[in-house]
Amino acid sequence: NPSCGENERYDDCNRKECDPKCKYDGTEEKDDEKPVECLIRVCHGDCICRDGFLRNKNGACVKAEDCELDNMEFIYPNRK
Repeated sequence: NPSCGENERYDDCNRKECDPKCKYDGTEEKDDEKPVECLIRVCHGDCICRDGFLRNKNGACVKAEDCELDNMEFIYPNRK
């Protein structure tokens, strides 16, 4: 198994594109917005977010309450 990032786990039959994503505008992601591979469940090993984590726009897996932190970049550009 490849080594996965923080808050990720390896899954034989999933892809990171199918992870739940941070919602930046308060709307729920619809199934028809996911890539078609997610809907037909093609097996493809990948690192996916652990349960309870969402994929943010930088590709990291974060807790839902940390999704808003991504939106602070333009307010505090040098904040780490």
